[in-house]
Amino acid sequence: MPEVSNNPDLTPLEAGWLRDVALDNFDAAILLVDRNGIIQFRNNYPDSFAMLVDKPLHIGDSIFSAIPAQWTSMANSMFQNVVKSASTINTGATCRGEMGGKLHFEIRCKPVITRNPYPALFQVEVTEVTTQKIFEKKLSALAQEITSLIENANAVIIETDSREYITQWNKMASQRIGYHKNEAYARRLTKLIAEEPNLPDFSRLLTNVLDGRPLVNHEMKVRAKSGKLLDFLINANPKMNPKGKVIGISMIGHDITELVTYRQSLEKKVDERTRELNHSFEEIKVQKSRLEEEQKKSDELLRNILPDRVAAKLKESGQVEPQHYRLATVLFADLVGFTVLGKGLSPEVMLDELSNIFTGFDLILEQFNLEKIKTMGDGYMAVGGVPESNESNPVDAVRAGLAMIDFVQDINRKNSQSGKPPWSLRVGLNSGELVAGVIGKKKFAYDVWGSTVNVASRMDAAGKANCVNISETTYQLVKNDFHCVYRGEIETKNMGKMNMYLVEEQDKLLSL
Repeated sequence: MPEVSNNPDLTPLEAGWLRDVALDNFDAAILLVDRNGIIQFRNNYPDSFAMLVDKPLHIGDSIFSAIPAQWTSMANSMFQNVVKSASTINTGATCRGEMGGKLHFEIRCKPVITRNPYPALFQVEVTEVTTQKIFEKKLSALAQEITSLIENANAVIIETDSREYITQWNKMASQRIGYHKNEAYARRLTKLIAEEPNLPDFSRLLTNVLDGRPLVNHEMKVRAKSGKLLDFLINANPKMNPKGKVIGISMIGHDITELVTYRQSLEKKVDERTRELNHSFEEIKVQKSRLEEEQKKSDELLRNILPDRVAAKLKESGQVEPQHYRLATVLFADLVGFTVLGKGLSPEVMLDELSNIFTGFDLILEQFNLEKIKTMGDGYMAVGGVPESNESNPVDAVRAGLAMIDFVQDINRKNSQSGKPPWSLRVGLNSGELVAGVIGKKKFAYDVWGSTVNVASRMDAAGKANCVNISETTYQLVKNDFHCVYRGEIETKNMGKMNMYLVEEQDKLLSL
């Protein structure tokens, strides 16, 4: 517990105050002494403060009797100054701790104001500031290190106050720009280094920095003391005090004059090279356009020869594997008596007629989703369900055959006005499995193979003019869609007798 004096000379207010200040938890030693230095009160100060005195302090002791001899004169002089001036005096003291290290203390002596005209009591407060002193020492060393780094940095470092007057100018700034630091200090930055035409813009940028907007990687011309214009890359940030108020500008600059000169030279070379490349590019574009045109013609020719999917596969991998189809329908068509009818026509007219008919057949195949395989003189071959498999190919093929006959008869009606002989078309169909693929290495052809193809050929050969002749297999697949007439068993070349049917009318659904 703290000791409190029972001195009868103290007023009740002073005695009450003594009780109120009996604070044992302070990290400081607190003493109240009278005008003669006699202790009237002390708190339970930390053990570390015992290093400052030769013996423990108690109520009624003189503080001067406990202070080490070397400090007695100084302490007495300080106390007398406080007594006479009635003002606070601060001082410091250092001593060795128990572990041998230095301990630092801050000592404050101040009068206690009471109702008496002259202070009767004085408060002595001792605070250990060892940590603070160590921090201040490190902070000072760090500040010196930072100052040295700034001064010897391999970049131009300039600082200004809030009015843009120079406060820091390192060695590199002197080397690059030419002004000694004594010539630069207290001069306005914009007036010292900015090129006249750029002065307003530079001043505006610095104002922005003072407003809290950093300047990042800004290229500008800097006027050296010699008058030479240098290219600088500048970064600038606002400098702030501990309260966050902007008090100036910190600027870092790098002389990039040689780099800019090289860049300009490089840009010139790039421009020249770009013009050359543009000229070459134009030539390449012309050549590319020609190649694309040729490629387009080649692709169109390939698509005319091969189905689209097969042509794409052939372009991609250079080969197409044969593919088996479970159900396809082969169509053969030929112009009856073409050789006889053609004798009365010139080769040009005959070829024109044949081309007109086959072109019409091509359009009909597109309509009914059939793929053209080839033409053989006056013969025409197509297949349904290839290369894209589908279940509707028998019906599609019959419809295509009927449409082809109608197309030829329509041509006959037009030719009758010009005296040309009429054409007759014979169509044969068969459905079943087959294999399709590409043959040839240089001259490609898409073809189909199998007995289904052979039977379809016999259906055509044994057919009737302007009729669609179908096999038993095809009949079973389309009998619910078309009116068909059974022809019986017809003898075929090398394949014996076969059941055949003629498709008599359009499909039943369309006739309803």
